[in-house]
Amino acid sequence: MLNKSGSKNKNLIDVLTVMSGTTAAQLIIIISAPLVTRLYGADSFGLSSLFSSIVSILVVVVCLRYEMAIMLPKSDEEAINILILSIIISFIFSLMLVPFILLFESNLIIILNAPGLQNYLWLVPPMVFFTGSFSALSYWIIRRKKFKNLAFAQVAKATATSGTQLSAGYMGYATGGNLIGGSVLGQTFASTILSFQVWKSDKHIIKNFVSRKQMRQCLHHYQNFPLYDVWSGLLNAFSFQMPIFILSIFFSSTVVGFYSLALLVLLLPTSFIGSAIGQIFYQRSSEAYHKNNGEFATIVEATVSQLFLIGFPIILSLVIIGGDAFNIVFGSNWTEAGYFSQVLSIWILVVFVTSPISTIYAIFRKLRILLIINVILFFIRTIVLIIGGIFNDVYLGLTLFSLASSIILIAMGIHILKISKISIRHLCDSVKYYLVLGSFCLVLIFIIRNIFLNNPQMVIILSVVIIMPYYFILLYKYY
Repeated sequence: MLNKSGSKNKNLIDVLTVMSGTTAAQLIIIISAPLVTRLYGADSFGLSSLFSSIVSILVVVVCLRYEMAIMLPKSDEEAINILILSIIISFIFSLMLVPFILLFESNLIIILNAPGLQNYLWLVPPMVFFTGSFSALSYWIIRRKKFKNLAFAQVAKATATSGTQLSAGYMGYATGGNLIGGSVLGQTFASTILSFQVWKSDKHIIKNFVSRKQMRQCLHHYQNFPLYDVWSGLLNAFSFQMPIFILSIFFSSTVVGFYSLALLVLLLPTSFIGSAIGQIFYQRSSEAYHKNNGEFATIVEATVSQLFLIGFPIILSLVIIGGDAFNIVFGSNWTEAGYFSQVLSIWILVVFVTSPISTIYAIFRKLRILLIINVILFFIRTIVLIIGGIFNDVYLGLTLFSLASSIILIAMGIHILKISKISIRHLCDSVKYYLVLGSFCLVLIFIIRNIFLNNPQMVIILSVVIIMPYYFILLYKYY
């Protein structure tokens, strides 16, 4: 999220600092993933993914979306009250989940066709609390520009998660429950570390400025977040996780496992680069919006163009070589997941570009529009996935899901550019050279794939060789 102004180097340093933690965390996951997939079966991944999907949906509402408001106030004194308010709400919400799970766990197990999940649903409330707290604390850390603290917590989370899962697998306990346990332990560890870091560096702000009166004022002033953004975020989370639930109902936990691994790999660029750029973008764009000095549009345009150029060739290359890549990296048992990745790649590219800039709706206080978009996404995604289930064709469902999601998110991206007063023609002109270059790389990869049909190792090696010069040129251009 860099621009050509004097703040370019500062922005780059901030992005790279956040990325350093994300990079290290993702490297731990990438290195451990081939080992984990050889220790655990697809059914174990499916069980773990169902648990994660339930948590992901609940996490959206655990703070009533007040954590999204932490970046918006001009003063840290107001923002710290929103942080504490978010954590308190998260704790109360998580406690309320306990009786709900006790009452309805049997119904949930039957609906999801996942009897193995029953022994682990009690972990949902603590996982939701620690994940929600981590999210709120992360926004505060980013606001305070203490990016190294966030980087350290991300590495700690990945280390604890992967370490627990690998240890359990090598000891002969390769079950879905231990995949879940590793995730819970990693999230708990990371949230605890971030809490201590915030208290150590900012306890004077907490002690001097946090009050019930201030929190009540924040509760009222930012009421649009629970009124609109909660429902928007909940619908988005439901529709994003919908394939997990629909595939579980119509197919099997093995199919869910294939989908989960495909999604995990496809989201690596988003986790590795997109999240870092998105976090810095939210902080910088909020700051620029308050200053009203014309820098806002420049930041948005630079972010969109760079996200597209970074994600375009590497994500779409999986459309061509997804099956080969998964076969080599994860083993022949996971080739089907590679085919799933080929179907989903276009959608993930659109997510990679549009997700980081969707916070503009919060900055402009246009949360109602975001709610409408997510309502449309929810219903269309649900319908197309059910169509795939009715026809007993997982590829039909995922293809329709990918295409429908892409079209709606592209329309959202165009609207964001419009309200940010950015010329789409000017944006296209700025990326056309790299678009041609990236397309040329993809054509070469397609040719290589057809020449070496029976040699997937050669296909992967040559694909990497072909695509690397593109990124060297891009790196030289922007950095």
